[in-house]
Amino acid sequence: MNDSAMSNEVLMTRDLRKSFRSGENRLDVLRGINITLKSGEMVALVGPSGSGKSTMLQIIGLLDKADSGELVIGGEKVIANSDEQRTALRSKRIGFVYQFHHLLPEFSALENVSLPQMIAGRSPSVAAARSKELLTKVGLERRLSHRPAELSGGEQQRVAIARALANKPQLLIADEPTGNLDAANAGMVFNVLKEVCVNEQVAILMATHNLELAQLLNRVIEMKDGIAV
Repeated sequence: MNDSAMSNEVLMTRDLRKSFRSGENRLDVLRGINITLKSGEMVALVGPSGSGKSTMLQIIGLLDKADSGELVIGGEKVIANSDEQRTALRSKRIGFVYQFHHLLPEFSALENVSLPQMIAGRSPSVAAARSKELLTKVGLERRLSHRPAELSGGEQQRVAIARALANKPQLLIADEPTGNLDAANAGMVFNVLKEVCVNEQVAILMATHNLELAQLLNRVIEMKDGIAV
């Protein structure tokens, strides 16, 4: 692969495998996953429950380890990294958006987006400026001081997207980000993710059961019995 192609490649897995044991039985959850994602690309991950989607997202998000295979994020091979190295890489290069936003209820929208940056070492003023910029991008410039309980479900999820982008990740993992929303808010959140993908040149891997939504993305990866099709 040439240098220019590699510089655009945010995620690569090669023959990624994961099994779980229960007594003498072994369950092969991932049976050789081979996928790539480039910056500015939005890819859907679909498949029935038990197909290995969640396990794959956990491993790509460096929250779990594969048994074997290769995992490269931002040009760095990470399969053999220590827990400390994985934590550092995750905070620097990966953002997460879940079905349930997991915002801190006692903090405002601005504070929720600022906190990950301050944990990463940014000053409060720099973090606040970045947070205002991101919340404005997702259409919440008038809701900066509102706490989660004062925001609608769609607004809370947009705060979660802004928070996921706070430390300028290369890869955004979205696990059913519209699954808990009505059709109008789901469409709004999807449009925000699409704009983020293009404007911030983030690679987005989005697990979804919404096949109609999946067809609007750049590509669809289907999980079937631990294989990515």
